[in-house]
Amino acid sequence: MSRKIEQVADKYNLETRLGQEIGDALVSRWVGNDPWEERGYRKIADWFNKLIIRSAYEEAGLTLIDSRIEADYEVLDADDEVEKRSLVDELEKQGVDARDIINDFVGDTTVYRYLTEELGVEKQKEAEDSRTWSFDTIEDQIDGFGIDLRRALLRLTRKIS
Repeated sequence: MSRKIEQVADKYNLETRLGQEIGDALVSRWVGNDPWEERGYRKIADWFNKLIIRSAYEEAGLTLIDSRIEADYEVLDADDEVEKRSLVDELEKQGVDARDIINDFVGDTTVYRYLTEELGVEKQKEAEDSRTWSFDTIEDQIDGFGIDLRRALLRLTRKIS
């Protein structure tokens, strides 16, 4: 069993930043406890990884702009090694250990295992879950397409510049 989520949360002091235990924060987002909407593993992993970036940037004294955190996460989590290396080098100059951040990222499988195996949480199924699941699946696919499109546009912009 993996305790990576708890170890990373401790490393980046995420529980203090969130004002609650990391397990409670993840469960609330997964099952949709107020004020959160129900989210899938992938979206929770993305949210967690962006918290890591936000914490590391704050620790280094960088300005915290949501759009920068989003864009940097897309690059750091992408397969484009040239673009990733460029951002890692830039962040290292600003006092951020980007390689460490990348190593600390969690995936949707880690989130799933943590919620179900470590915490023993199960989602309650309702009659309308199949419709909700379909909409969530479509939304996840659209989000994935949007991320891929933004990455492609970023690469194209850099090549043109």
